[in-house]
Amino acid sequence: MMRVLLILVLINLCLLLQAQCIHTPIDDIYVPNAFSPNGDGVNDKLFVYGDGEFILKIFDRWGEKVFESRNFDKGWNGRYKGRLLNSNVFVYYILFCNRDGIWNKQKRGSIMLIM
Repeated sequence: MMRVLLILVLINLCLLLQAQCIHTPIDDIYVPNAFSPNGDGVNDKLFVYGDGEFILKIFDRWGEKVFESRNFDKGWNGRYKGRLLNSNVFVYYILFCNRDGIWNKQKRGSIMLIM
């Protein structure tokens, strides 16, 4: 669900302020295509953006899983087994629920780790 804040302000008709949160279902998750875990405080972690339930898996070029998450707040810091990985391209796979709660949506793509 995407959250939209609707604010109404009417002066001549007496209603000065009304705020309401509207939930709009979405069927997509956004994954950036690059990040730079170099410690400069900018894009140091890769986060997935959206709402709902998902499973994210990231693999290296040999097919080894280097990261997995089900939490939007848990970003990948570019480390695997405690070691910061070198600049490279990684592949991701996401399985997520659609607006009806069915695990049938998936997304695949690549992520560039830039040092």
